[in-house]
Amino acid sequence: MISQTVNFHSELGYGRQFTSLAGSSNAWCASFVNWCLRSAGYPISSPHPYRARSFAADTINFSQIAEPVYGAIGLVGTSHVGFVYSIERERPVLLGGNQSDQINFVRFNPATLRYYVPTSYLPFAQKELKESKLDELAAADLNTALGIVVAKKAGGNTR
Repeated sequence: MISQTVNFHSELGYGRQFTSLAGSSNAWCASFVNWCLRSAGYPISSPHPYRARSFAADTINFSQIAEPVYGAIGLVGTSHVGFVYSIERERPVLLGGNQSDQINFVRFNPATLRYYVPTSYLPFAQKELKESKLDELAAADLNTALGIVVAKKAGGNTR
């Protein structure tokens, strides 16, 4: 269960190294994604599950796909990660943690994204790439519908 007191680093066994989620030196987006994956029964084998780039490095448990599908892991550059949820004006919307120090929906530039899925999810993702398109849903509307008030940081930064 997600609550305001869950330290996703601690949930993965890194609580001594990262005692808090607060502050710019305690990025927790990858720990949130890995916590969700582990809760859903997927393995976590990366030696650094608290790093966004761990999904690209773990070629045994994760496979890269060319386009976004619902539920894929969107890697933003090498420093941020979240789950693909929808599309908004040709930009993927990710559900992620550590987005304005919250769990919320944010729209990202597709040029900065790479997509990964658990290897066991790959056949379904490939089928989705051929047969389905992401729903057109705006990040702001999703946040509003779930009662999430996004507090943007200086300069509109989402991390």
